[in-house]
Amino acid sequence: MIAAITRGGYKAREKYWKDIGFVGRCIPVSYSYSGETKLKIHEHIRKGFPPRFIDVIAGKSRRVEIPEDIGLRVQNLVVSQTPFSTGFRLHKQLRSLIQAHALYCNRSVVMEEDFDEVQRLSKFMNLDFNRI
Repeated sequence: MIAAITRGGYKAREKYWKDIGFVGRCIPVSYSYSGETKLKIHEHIRKGFPPRFIDVIAGKSRRVEIPEDIGLRVQNLVVSQTPFSTGFRLHKQLRSLIQAHALYCNRSVVMEEDFDEVQRLSKFMNLDFNRI
């Protein structure tokens, strides 16, 4: 079995796992992404992999296109706001959010106003509990 856990997740369970002998049965392998690898993964996400369909508002699957220039701005927004992680999940989440906003406005292509709204809301997406 191969499993992954963050450093914080491991530290929170370390004492218990040592007490029950679990740690001695594992081969820990540590890794991190280089800056170049992180950029390649973000580019892969920006180019729409995996392709997403939105079911939320439309009631049926609809493809919502994110133009390249707006996709790059979403990526840059993510990278600037996630110094504590890779930002891969947030990148996918913001892409879905911007697509959902376009659908809310009854469009199948993301526009500048969709990015502006997600950017406006992004200042409240934090662990400092900033309020809207």
